[in-house]
Amino acid sequence: MSRRLLWLSLPVALAAVAACVVILPFSYRNYRGSGQWHFIRGNSGRMLYMGNNMSATGAFGDPRSEEARELAAKTVKMSLREKDRVYTVAAVRFIRENPGRFMRLLWRKTKFFLGGRELPNNLSVQLFRQITLLRHWIFPAFSLLLPLAATGFAFSLRRRGVLFILCQAAIYSAAIIAIVVVGRYRLAILPLLIPSAAFALAKLIRSVEEREFQAALALVLVAAAVFVPVNWSALSIFVKGKLHPDGFKSFENGAVVFHDDTNFYT
Repeated sequence: MSRRLLWLSLPVALAAVAACVVILPFSYRNYRGSGQWHFIRGNSGRMLYMGNNMSATGAFGDPRSEEARELAAKTVKMSLREKDRVYTVAAVRFIRENPGRFMRLLWRKTKFFLGGRELPNNLSVQLFRQITLLRHWIFPAFSLLLPLAATGFAFSLRRRGVLFILCQAAIYSAAIIAIVVVGRYRLAILPLLIPSAAFALAKLIRSVEEREFQAALALVLVAAAVFVPVNWSALSIFVKGKLHPDGFKSFENGAVVFHDDTNFYT
């Protein structure tokens, strides 16, 4: 192995060691509690099945198909490891037998993961938004952070170490999208995006200060090109609200009347 290859593989090796140092104490705790060894978690197979079955939506939620009910009854007395294996086999079988549906699910989960809105979770997001300091405008939402981070990566890719961080973010994102998209799972990518977003902001401010308006315009255009698809859902709702200020339904004589575009002047 050449010295250059060894040098390039060093960051990967260090990242793997760091991950093991963080994960192993929790793996040992799980082993003490269940009597079985699971490197990260014991329900990975069930989570994989949750995101890849005939009734899956891509978001967190118990499967509701007939097969899901049969699997739940079949595995009720199994050990954690046995359940994990059964659900993994079922998920892989679904992917193999339904490639078209799997690809549509994959696309849907990708839009979930990269979308600007708050992702659903098995906890009440709205409740915690009311009691956390992070709700204030000074803390940027994912809808703004991702476009800035993408811009930062685009303008700093040749810098040392940036490609490694980008690959980490991409691999982690792909792993979550392949399984099931949950709000707290996406949070882990934020530390990888924040430095790149900060770089983009700093470069934009410096370009304006030094009157390099072409460079500033290039930054803004790249950020806007990412911002629009990331926030397409929210932008669509905003535009529809402007085009149809009275909404798409109204109340007349105690009944709800739904309108289509022909009822409005635009």
